[in-house]
Amino acid sequence: MLKKRMIFALLFSEEKFCLSRNFRLQKVGDIHWLNKNYNLPYISQYLDELMILDVERTDDRSSGVREAFLESLRALNQKLFLPICAGGKIQSVEDANLLFKNGAEKVVLNSGLYGHPEVVEEIVGKFGAQAVIASVDYRVCDSGIKIYSNNGQKKEECSVEELFEKLSELNCGEIIFNSIDQDGTGFGPNFDFLELKPQSFDLPVIISGGFGKPHHFEEALSRGDVEAVSTSNILNFIGDSFKNARNILMENKISLGKW
Repeated sequence: MLKKRMIFALLFSEEKFCLSRNFRLQKVGDIHWLNKNYNLPYISQYLDELMILDVERTDDRSSGVREAFLESLRALNQKLFLPICAGGKIQSVEDANLLFKNGAEKVVLNSGLYGHPEVVEEIVGKFGAQAVIASVDYRVCDSGIKIYSNNGQKKEECSVEELFEKLSELNCGEIIFNSIDQDGTGFGPNFDFLELKPQSFDLPVIISGGFGKPHHFEEALSRGDVEAVSTSNILNFIGDSFKNARNILMENKISLGKW
């Protein structure tokens, strides 16, 4: 049985790391600020992966991966000893390759799932399914679940059923469901998307959005259909917070790796 995982996500926009609530960003500082104010090498001892995402809002679809983002990725890779996933602005196989060359072990793809699935297929074909995470942002509305791309700015017209079919065809290694409604609230995760998952769909699932307390992690990781959780709530999880959350999970028999 695969071990469950705890993932910490750092959001990067306009050369700064950001807080996010319902996908609205608040800049807090650059890589130097991060190093000064948060003991990431200590925190990382109690994590399984780090995710760093370029979430800058832009209409420039041809920009690709930005050098400022690569600089931060390199700095984190040199400082931390844990797997790093990276994503944002990936327009091509070359963009994905840049992330791998600068320290990423996996790449995260979102908008390309809808606009350029052929690029996703190329990346999976070149680097392998295990190196690609499909990222799905969604809201729960009165009329059902609505899917968004471009950092939550564009509503996609595909249904949940069509999305699961598309993801099966693309053959990514994992999928992360990001709840826009729960993002940054600390009120707990949302599982509505999982309730619609076909039984035949067997990709490992990561849940993101709403994690603010240790019991939120336990609620998600105790489910058989969730392999990992991700939080970007940097204010809630500093100091010993990840250590305490991990200890509580292991005390409650959640199958985590022991480092």
